[in-house]
Formats: sequence, structure tokens, C-alpha cells
Amino acid sequence: MHAPVVLPAASPGSIAAMVYKHITDLDDELRSRSSEFASLAAAWRARQAELKGYDKLQTLHERMRRRWAIDTGMIEGLYTLTRGTTELLIDRGFHIDLPL
Repeated sequence: MHAPVVLPAASPGSIAAMVYKHITDLDDELRSRSSEFASLAAAWRARQAELKGYDKLQTLHERMRRRWAIDTGMIEGLYTLTRGTTELLIDRGFHIDLPL
């Protein structure tokens, strides 16, 4: 097992340090439930196949990608957004129309 690696705090002046822990295998409880996860994944794949080509599934995927991109930027401290701005960007995307 690896020893934790202590990294400097992300924000200047912060007292707490972030501790990096190496990824470990699933614990026994989660491992015993892996068949539940496999059946859930199979059901999702079957539903995706049924919905392939439908606009709603494509829209869902686009919204999920936008949400992940926004959340990633916020986690990395690139920007801060209000909830309303976040929801607007998720709903409408990052498009902007500029007159030429």
C-alpha cells in the first residue's frame, strides 16, 4: 500500500493541506454488489439502444457534457458561477452570437 502524498493547499493562506490517497480496489461490500451494477449497466445500455436516434437522448447527452465541463471549471477554480448562470449555460450551451 502506498503512503498518502501531502500536497500544498489549493488556496493561498489556507491552513488545511490536501492529502492525496492512491486509488484502491472496491471494498468487500461494494464488490458483493457488483452484479447489481452489472445488471443496471445492462439495462441502461438496452434503453440507450431503444432511444438511439431520438432527439431527447442526444439532448440529454449534450446537457450532461455541458454540466461536466462547467463543474470541472468550477472545481479547478477557473471561474465561479451562480446557480442561475450555471443552469442557463447547461440549458442553452456556450454559444454566443456576435454581430460582424
